[in-house]
Amino acid sequence: MNTDLKHYISFTLAQGLKILFSMLGMAVLARYLGPEGLGRWTMIVAAGTLLHVLLINWIQQDPLMRFGKEEWIQSGKIVNSWNARMPFIGAGVLLSGLLLVADPGRWTERYFHLSPAGTLLAFCFFLSVLVTIEFQTLLQITGQMIRLAFAPVWVAAASLVLYASVGFVGITSDRVETILAGVIGITLAVWIAAGASEVQRARIRLAAWDRRLIGSMLAFAWPLLPAMVLNYVVNWGNQVLIQRSFSSQEVGLYQSAFQVHGLMVMQAVPFTIIILPRIIGKHLEDPGIMKRYVHSITPTLFCLWLLAMIPAVAVLPFFFTLVFGHSFQGGIPVLTTLLAATPICALGQMYTVLYAIQNKMGRILLIMMLMASINLAGTLWVMPHYGIRSAAAAFGLAFVTSQFLTYFYQHRSLHVSTVKMNALLVVLALFSVGQLMIQNVGLRLVWAGIASAGLILTARWVLAADRGVLDRLFTGRLRPLYEITNSLFIGPKSAVG
Repeated sequence: MNTDLKHYISFTLAQGLKILFSMLGMAVLARYLGPEGLGRWTMIVAAGTLLHVLLINWIQQDPLMRFGKEEWIQSGKIVNSWNARMPFIGAGVLLSGLLLVADPGRWTERYFHLSPAGTLLAFCFFLSVLVTIEFQTLLQITGQMIRLAFAPVWVAAASLVLYASVGFVGITSDRVETILAGVIGITLAVWIAAGASEVQRARIRLAAWDRRLIGSMLAFAWPLLPAMVLNYVVNWGNQVLIQRSFSSQEVGLYQSAFQVHGLMVMQAVPFTIIILPRIIGKHLEDPGIMKRYVHSITPTLFCLWLLAMIPAVAVLPFFFTLVFGHSFQGGIPVLTTLLAATPICALGQMYTVLYAIQNKMGRILLIMMLMASINLAGTLWVMPHYGIRSAAAAFGLAFVTSQFLTYFYQHRSLHVSTVKMNALLVVLALFSVGQLMIQNVGLRLVWAGIASAGLILTARWVLAADRGVLDRLFTGRLRPLYEITNSLFIGPKSAVG
């Protein structure tokens, strides 16, 4: 079986299990905490995430992936790339602690409504994100894809057990703080266990700093900080604004729908996790790989992605109330609005990898600036009049715009036609508009069937899928999938016997 396909299947299986455990966990947690409790949970996580975005993330994951992968390929170690970031990461941890202890302008209470216990948990969550990303990146560089795929499954499964146990015991006070502390502990334990052995394998140790490497890393990473801040504004700004304009109740309703959107977006993450290290390695040997990737591979992958996502989007609102309970019924309009934008997320995952290789992360900054502007302007303008669904609509519009531009720029830059992808996007747009207006689950499934047929016919018309890509993708025991997808997207006349 193709190694990349084996890894993708592992990630897909792991993501499926993670979704299962996460949805079960949400079902228990949502009923136990209610919308108000989930809103408080969201604000603690939002505060911790803000610290990580401002102080650490810009120098942590992407620079280590970009330079660490090359060092690993060339020397079998990651010591120089790892050490080059340590002064900045150490300073970030220290500064985050000072910001929480000093609490200038009482920012934790003013913007996030945090209690002292919530503030401490925000710092603990910040540390857990730091450790998690460090080990995730290390496993990605060294090729330990199975562990990378299944560690989140263990976190989700153990968290589910925690939720059920706390619910069974029946803790009545500090529910949010108790459960979140347990989840942070589980997350740290699982990721340390998953990645500790790779520290020795990659020969990571304290060593002298390579000033030239530090300079290269900073030149690569500086556009990431404003881009990540803007990304935070897009992904968490609405929750903060809802908290200030309404209450934790509305934050919980919005966040419940946003979590489902996030779980679906996570299904596209394996594209980046698997493709980026592969393309970095290939690019060192063959700079032309990027053009072939955009011309043949991305349209084929997008066809397969949409074939799976269209029916999933159709049925998700039906399961939403079953998972979260009737107290979250008000989140369904938010969910259907977000789901109109969700399937296009694959574009960002498939094309952003090219910006990292091309050292063009500054372009991502410009796209994120536009995305944040659309989201904030839309939310501030319409939310006071039309409620939290309008915040979801503003996010959806911003999300679709950014994903489209991420893809479109690469085609223009590499001089590759956009006809294939644009045709597929037209099908997706028609499906998304329809699912926004249809509430009945049966009619939603009928519309999904029509959209799937339209996808197949369009893919054949513009020759979107590449037979060679499908042939290399589905090998061994998965060969029947090649026959099926080849017949669907290319047609029997082009099929290989």
